[in-house]
Amino acid sequence: MNKRHTIIGTGLLVVAVILISTLHGVAASVPGSTTSQTGPSPASNAAAVVDSGVTTQIAASTSSIQIIAVTPSAAELGARTKSSGCSADQSLPDSACSPGAVLTTDIQTICVPGYTKTVRDVPQSEKQEVFAEYGIDWAQHSGYEVDHLISLELGGSNDISNLFPESYSIKYNARTKDQFENYLHAQVCSGKMPIDVAQEEISTDWLKYYLAWKG
Repeated sequence: MNKRHTIIGTGLLVVAVILISTLHGVAASVPGSTTSQTGPSPASNAAAVVDSGVTTQIAASTSSIQIIAVTPSAAELGARTKSSGCSADQSLPDSACSPGAVLTTDIQTICVPGYTKTVRDVPQSEKQEVFAEYGIDWAQHSGYEVDHLISLELGGSNDISNLFPESYSIKYNARTKDQFENYLHAQVCSGKMPIDVAQEEISTDWLKYYLAWKG
């Protein structure tokens, strides 16, 4: 009986090794995926598979396979895909040229009075580049504001992907957006709105959310 038990136990161990190797092989065969393994333990090994922005951690033991967690990767702002021929003189910027960019999500920082003065840094050369991308003559710059799509008071960046020439002369103009930025800042700093929600609203379609706010 002891010999029989030894044979069965060895057989189970071999099956476990094959099973773990198979899991690793499947993970490695997924295009664009990466596989990592945690430190070995007496009874199990673990592998993490990243594919299409989703991280899946799989545990394999001699007796079972279990999916421990599936965690979607954090959403990011759209990539800048154009640097010329941008659509101008609209309430919303051309999202291919100005998708927005975030400097911080730390409300303990952005809610400090005077914060924006410490980070505002858009030289005239960068402003002129923004005008050129949107096909507007710099001689007309007095009729526009080089605006941060995600405003500095909402954690926005000075990167050119977060800048666009916003007209003062259209119906929903730069001054209108300034009102909405101030509202969102107050909501965030009073704890009524998460900073990531405010950044999403201002960057995806600030006019839609402004109109909803105004009712």
